[in-house]
Amino acid sequence: KTATFLDTCDFELENICGMIQGQGDQGDWERVSKATGGPDMDYSNMGRCT
Repeated sequence: KTATFLDTCDFELENICGMIQGQGDQGDWERVSKATGGPDMDYSNMGRCT
């Protein structure tokens, strides 16, 4: 079975799974612990973090 990006990345590390922001875009990424309007629980790690 081949691992996909979503199988190997849980976004827990600050390097955002090796993604880089394009130089020509007009927005800036911001790492936050909680966003307003989102779910009350963090489902991004799918139970893999201890």
